[in-house]
Amino acid sequence: MDQRQDVRVVMCAPGFPASSDDADKPFLLDHAKALVACGADVSVVSPAVHGSPSRQTIDGVKIRRVRYGPRKMETLAATGSMYREARGIKSILVIPMVIALGIATWREARNKSAILYGHWWIPGGLVAVVVGFVTGRPSVVHLHGSDAAVTTNKFLR
Repeated sequence: MDQRQDVRVVMCAPGFPASSDDADKPFLLDHAKALVACGADVSVVSPAVHGSPSRQTIDGVKIRRVRYGPRKMETLAATGSMYREARGIKSILVIPMVIALGIATWREARNKSAILYGHWWIPGGLVAVVVGFVTGRPSVVHLHGSDAAVTTNKFLR
């Protein structure tokens, strides 16, 4: 038996494709499928998106989408531009979204030894690091694009 099958990865991302042919962040699904192909047990925690099921499996990747507000306002993860969506009155949804992601990530990781894998510094990386700290599990943060700029900030680094 391949020892990698004991590896559990809980990926926390601010959005995730709803199907194999969804154009929203397909690289995240590709990445998760590659981990599955290597023998890892992969679960993804992502914010709810209108029209997507709360739980689904795509090509061996288990996905859990968490609710964080009234359905009509749950649009932070729908456009692929969370930083634009989280302006004005909708910015108040960021806190419940991060809390919901944190609780769901903790639940996914609590029964088995897991590596917490956050995408984008906010919210995925923040959730992975905090839940990792609380549970004693290792965490990895994958920075994308402009997120790399946070590495120049001493506090956030």
